[in-house]
Amino acid sequence: MSLPPSRAARAMLGAALAALAFAAAALDAPPKAPSQPVADTYFGVKVADPYRNLEDLKSPATRGWLDAQGAYTAEVLKQIDGRDAIAKRVAELGKASGDAVDAIRRMPGERIYYLRRQAGENQMKLVMRIGLAGAERVLVDPEQMAKQTGVPHAINYFVPSWDGKTLAYGVSAGGSEDASLYLMDIATGKPIGTPIPRVHEGLVHWTPDSRRLSYNQLRALPPGAADTETYLDSTVYVIAPRERAAAPRALFGPLVNTELKLDRLDVAGVSFAPGSRWMIARTTDTTSPEGRLYVAPLAQLGQAKIAWRQISSFADKITEVGLRGDTLYLRTYA
Repeated sequence: MSLPPSRAARAMLGAALAALAFAAAALDAPPKAPSQPVADTYFGVKVADPYRNLEDLKSPATRGWLDAQGAYTAEVLKQIDGRDAIAKRVAELGKASGDAVDAIRRMPGERIYYLRRQAGENQMKLVMRIGLAGAERVLVDPEQMAKQTGVPHAINYFVPSWDGKTLAYGVSAGGSEDASLYLMDIATGKPIGTPIPRVHEGLVHWTPDSRRLSYNQLRALPPGAADTETYLDSTVYVIAPRERAAAPRALFGPLVNTELKLDRLDVAGVSFAPGSRWMIARTTDTTSPEGRLYVAPLAQLGQAKIAWRQISSFADKITEVGLRGDTLYLRTYA
């Protein structure tokens, strides 16, 4: 009886790991990492770091250790009985799994957006089609961005406008997750403006008329600021992408709404919904979904000062929200 691809792959992996352990035991110990211990004091506690020197990839000692590790690993792999056959079979099973599809989003007009990675590819591409039988069109291809820059890129998030004309999406380079916000004219595939830096979170929302966009941006730290300040005092901005003269305007955050006494670590998003006359501000610290909710009339979006009204706190244990018309749906484990 043959195993399905997923179980067969696990069985092959188990056999390979067992063979690898046997082969490693037959060789001398792996090269010992060079250590140059340092110690730091955090809040009165001394913390030792014996291997920080390995972070310096230009160091001859670090490079020598990495090369020795590579040589040792190659020698271990050579000892595995049937290694080539196992590698070939694992590759076959990987191809048999087909494409990976994620983050499917269905929008008005039967527009369907999703991330897809074909077997053998390294990165997800953002594609769209109109209707289930529509032709697939690639909107964002990180592989092409990598070829142009020599640095790997990845799509962090994407949010199409309600009218299907504009795409907002986040891309980071080199595995950094330091995403910038890009805007695209979907019909032409051409960029709108220049990327907006430090928009790490996918807290991006279009207004019902698709004219304006809200997003959360981290501060540009002043010279000499500690790295611990990086994720503090982020701000939600609103921008009209197709109005070139319109600059981003601060909408919500600890530095904007001092009267709300928000925490410096609060990371907020301001969301909207078609057919609703309200906008919702939601704060979390990004490590847990619970936070605070505020509501204000959408008509105040163009005003200099918005009268936000708090309607929940962390104690309400709300993990999801959904706005529909005059109704706000909440999911809580309280």
